[in-house]
Amino acid sequence: MATTFKKAVAHQRYRLSDGTLVPGVTTIVGLLNKPQLVSWANRLGLQGIDASAHVQAAAGAGTCAHEMIQEVLGGPAVDLSKYSGEEIAQAQNAASKFKAWLAEHAMETQAIEMQLVSERHRVGGTIDWYGMLDGLYTLVDLKTSGRVYDEHIIQVAAYARLMEEADYEIDRVRILRFSRDDDSSQRDMTLSEEQLRVGWEIFKHLRDIYDLKQNIKVA
Repeated sequence: MATTFKKAVAHQRYRLSDGTLVPGVTTIVGLLNKPQLVSWANRLGLQGIDASAHVQAAAGAGTCAHEMIQEVLGGPAVDLSKYSGEEIAQAQNAASKFKAWLAEHAMETQAIEMQLVSERHRVGGTIDWYGMLDGLYTLVDLKTSGRVYDEHIIQVAAYARLMEEADYEIDRVRILRFSRDDDSSQRDMTLSEEQLRVGWEIFKHLRDIYDLKQNIKVA
């Protein structure tokens, strides 16, 4: 299989074969309530920190880190002119942790930022990385957050289903988390069959809720 790469695009739009616009996996998973974010934003507010600006900076650092890691795996060189010095420094923390992890593993890239659309479930998604990892066909989702959350598992379970529908062989599904913080925090998490099953079941319910919500919008 030839290596495929697509440049990450903010607010990616996905369409069915007939041109119909469909939501992305992250949009669907975003329907979940995230109480931890509310308490986090409240703490920042009490410290006089603008939570919105903080989130925007973190998102920039996360995107930069993804691009740095993908460059190591065969993607294009990162355009650092798009990012602030603080974003680059945080991204380098995550990228350095990845490089240390990679020294003990073998990765053969077949696809980076691969965009897929499910005609059956009417949803699209972008796969961070797919290829041979330690001798097994592996779907990898990269995270630079402080921890792995339930919604991450639901998201990756949906990606796995999109790949299966597109006839990709998957032996293992892994979340690789490399924190942007200046510490040694990292996690290599292999999802179990049960996690993938339950995550997909939750996602299907969220997909239905998304459609139902479209019918109660006030004009």
